[in-house]
Amino acid sequence: MTKLILLRPKEGAEQSAIIAREKGFDPIIAPATEIMSLPWRNPPAQDFDAIMITSANALRYGGEAIGQYKHLPLFAVGRATAKLARDMGFTIAAMGKGGAKTLWPMISQYGAKNILRLVGRDYVHIADQHINIHTITVYEAIALPMHVKLKCLLRNGNSDNEKPYIFAFHSARAVQIFDDYIIQMTNRGYIFDKVVHYAAALAPAIGEAICQSNSAWKKIIISPSANDRAMIEEITEVLGA
Repeated sequence: MTKLILLRPKEGAEQSAIIAREKGFDPIIAPATEIMSLPWRNPPAQDFDAIMITSANALRYGGEAIGQYKHLPLFAVGRATAKLARDMGFTIAAMGKGGAKTLWPMISQYGAKNILRLVGRDYVHIADQHINIHTITVYEAIALPMHVKLKCLLRNGNSDNEKPYIFAFHSARAVQIFDDYIIQMTNRGYIFDKVVHYAAALAPAIGEAICQSNSAWKKIIISPSANDRAMIEEITEVLGA
């Protein structure tokens, strides 16, 4: 079975692993980050026409203050984010499938001008001259020491009897941390060659971060929609081609 290495935080990785097993992969959970809440000042809800959430982590770790915005229409990126928002009592105005930029036409059509966007510390900046976005950081991804399972994979990843691995990236932050891991292994005398392995990105912005990182992969697989099932189905299609 092909190994699919899940670098996202443990809670989310366990859900990803269920889908991966259904598709015939051998999922390896090796979190590169841990999510932590940050203190934030919540501006008056009446200042905004809508709320924008591009990661479910903003809802999970934003705290009780998020509750005051439940009456605002919510624009979400990804099925998981939209589902969690609904479960929390929000009304979904629209859901984008390929990153934050996919929300622009929907927001414009809705007529919202002042948007509250809750994000993580390493969020991807987006701008639109017709929309005023007030961005607040409510959580951050803390880098973890290299997981023992990942360390073992990186040591053996260039062995002739090993199939190519697939590394799944759910954030640009994980891309940065993974590159730091590679440097650590190099300093210890282990050379891990990305060019024989695959990288999978949950969204186009993450794919861009992978492209900009050091050295080339065998192939970068970008999910057509910001959810695990779509990403894993895309991986299956690419590997089967």
